[in-house]
Amino acid sequence: MLQICHRALLALTLLTALSASALANDADICIDDAARNPDAAIPACTRLLVSGKLTEAEAAEAYGQRGIAKAGMGDLDGALKDLTAALDRNPKMLVALKLRGKAYKELNHLDLAIADFSRALRDALRGEQNRAQAVELYNLRGATQIDKDEYDTAIGDFNKALAIDRNYVDAYVNRGHAYTFKRDFDKAIADFDQAVRLKPRDAFGYAARAMARMGKADFTGAVADYDRAIKLDPQNAKLYTSRGEAWRLQGDLESSLQDHDKALSLKPSEEVYNNRALTLKDIALKSKDVTKLDEARNDCSEAILLNPSFAVPYTNRGLIRRLAGDLRGSLLDLDKAIGLAQRSMEALTFRGDTYRAIGDLDRALQDYDEAIRIFPDYVAAHNGRGAALQKKGDLAGAKAEYEKALSLPSDADAGVAKPAQAEARVGLDEVRSLLGEAAPGVRVALIIGNSAYRAVPALPNPERDADAVAKKLEGLGFKNQIRINNATNASFLAALKSFEEKAATADWAVIFYAGHGIQIAGGAYLIPVDAQLRTDEDVQKEAVPLERVLLAVNKAKKMRLVLLDACRDNPFEQKMKHADKRLRTVGLPSIEPGSGTLVAYATRDGHTAEDGDGDHSPFTQALLDNVAIPGVEINMVFRKVRDQVLKLTRGQQDPFTYGSLSSERFYFVAR
Repeated sequence: MLQICHRALLALTLLTALSASALANDADICIDDAARNPDAAIPACTRLLVSGKLTEAEAAEAYGQRGIAKAGMGDLDGALKDLTAALDRNPKMLVALKLRGKAYKELNHLDLAIADFSRALRDALRGEQNRAQAVELYNLRGATQIDKDEYDTAIGDFNKALAIDRNYVDAYVNRGHAYTFKRDFDKAIADFDQAVRLKPRDAFGYAARAMARMGKADFTGAVADYDRAIKLDPQNAKLYTSRGEAWRLQGDLESSLQDHDKALSLKPSEEVYNNRALTLKDIALKSKDVTKLDEARNDCSEAILLNPSFAVPYTNRGLIRRLAGDLRGSLLDLDKAIGLAQRSMEALTFRGDTYRAIGDLDRALQDYDEAIRIFPDYVAAHNGRGAALQKKGDLAGAKAEYEKALSLPSDADAGVAKPAQAEARVGLDEVRSLLGEAAPGVRVALIIGNSAYRAVPALPNPERDADAVAKKLEGLGFKNQIRINNATNASFLAALKSFEEKAATADWAVIFYAGHGIQIAGGAYLIPVDAQLRTDEDVQKEAVPLERVLLAVNKAKKMRLVLLDACRDNPFEQKMKHADKRLRTVGLPSIEPGSGTLVAYATRDGHTAEDGDGDHSPFTQALLDNVAIPGVEINMVFRKVRDQVLKLTRGQQDPFTYGSLSSERFYFVAR
């Protein structure tokens, strides 16, 4: 509603002309009471206008005053007619131009409002006495440009206003709003800082700054600003419900509900009911209490009863009905919301979600596309589009949309964007798995190369093999590694203990061992460099059982992999004393690791592996050549390794894997 205070310039003329008449009192009321007592001013101005005794200039003043009074009564259409009549009689009436522009703005005739403000500005800028009017007009035109989503043009007008009067608070506030809509929250906060500095006792500046802080997801700062605003204006219901929304987005639903209840006790409004509905919806989702969804829906209905043309509660009731399973009701509400606010990205996205739940994927995609056309970085629309494409079987398209949703900032619309990004993460993992692109997750590796044996001749390749495998795995995401060359019994066991702790927090845990390994009494053992193994009984004390190695990877969440290039000829055998000659065996034994664990031998059980003549053993070389091929599932990697080793060794060495994995596809390198 327009609130105007203005005294006619022709008051003296009007009073003089009518002083001998009974209309003199009407002239006084028309001129002085238009803003403060419109009930009296409107009939007084009307009697003057029908008297037939006014000049054109005087009639212009009377129409102008009656227009002011009608605006004060909320009769904007009537105000427009009177202000237009005034301007028809006096086109230079600056105040009438400004007030008609305000009326057009409130009636959403934005281009007409801008035309009036621009026309008034041309007149105001011609004389120094009107410079103050020019400041207000720039501010009004800028505010109207905000309503048109022309934020840069609006900022230009606010800049011009502040160039004339750098202490004009309204221009700082409105420019701050423009920056907020542009999501340039730091500049917005800087402008609101100026507003608070100039008017520290005005609650509005703190409230505006709180909104910008919420845009940055600084909910603690927002609550602090609302606290200051409420202290200055403790009976303002809007401040309580706004703080309640900040509490909700911060996750403090109890404080949020308390603030909305306080706001309702002060002044029930559509905004308060709508905001409380969102809090009740979040409580329902958190507590799994469906009765709270009913309460939330009822609050949206109360908001609609108070203002049937307010699109937001229709939007939120549509969301709540979908969550409650009422898809038909959801569509009806969201259709209504979009009819009232055709550019609402939220309503379009929510309707897309409902169409997706129904199974009408083409209509869902149309709504998501329109939301993205309006605002290309709307997180929830990209997530919804990804989910719809996934349902249609377009996995590559779904992956691109999920990745887009996750790449965008979520601060500005945290209440919608953050849950959407949580859904996008789940969807992306599903799509990657279906595409054979499972997310790599946390990957850790323990790599040991034992060459410098003390009791038997050294092995040339294990150290080089271990170094090369470590480098290769690092490039595949295994950044967190434990590396040991020439591990003694003590350092081997210590490394396994440390690695076991790392594996417990990892998705993938890989152990690579190159060196000697033996089989005693059906058990597999890896041999540290300080082992003597004079008797078979020494194995229990001096070697590391494979069971201990498997235990070290056992707590990894997804992939547990042990790679053993350890089936070489046993040089300890010639001098080892056996309590039972039947314990003499070749190679490593067959094993059955636990579910979800894979063990790869350089050659199958009961056989020996070559150390090789090159820089690496045949098994390690084949592993290096095949492990990083994009899009090859892990089981296929080891089939390729087997084929290459068989070829390199002319069929003498046959790598073998033991264990079973889940149906999930595992890749060292995704596509």
